[in-house]
Amino acid sequence: MATILINEPSSNAASGYEDPGSMLVTCHQRVTRMCALLERLHQHLTHAGVDQQARSAATDVMRYFDIAAPLHYEDEELHVLPRLQASGNTADRELAKVILDQHQAMTNLWKKLRPQLQAIAQLGQADAFLSDPIWQEFTKMHYDHI
Repeated sequence: MATILINEPSSNAASGYEDPGSMLVTCHQRVTRMCALLERLHQHLTHAGVDQQARSAATDVMRYFDIAAPLHYEDEELHVLPRLQASGNTADRELAKVILDQHQAMTNLWKKLRPQLQAIAQLGQADAFLSDPIWQEFTKMHYDHI
């Protein structure tokens, strides 16, 4: 039986508000780990079907993208975007718009993907997740954003 849940330690020491750049990198590392977990979940479901590991992985992904990801988007919108918009540089203002548009698109995709993960976690049903490539679009969008 393949293990799909791998708790990878963060490569950064504790980061906080005193070092917002480091905190942003740490948040993006967590996003990357959750997207990688989605990829492993798809592989696992293809080969092993729905089992406790799959249910647990789906639950972990839902928890992260329900709670932490929206807070991360909000942090970027409150602390990064205003600086980009105020920089006076056209490229920075355009980047701020791209980031805001990405946040909205990722949120909209999450609304479509979440019920598929919920079906795995709560009902043991993976058909929608396996037949709909939305999870790939969701992870690609996050990788592109990072």
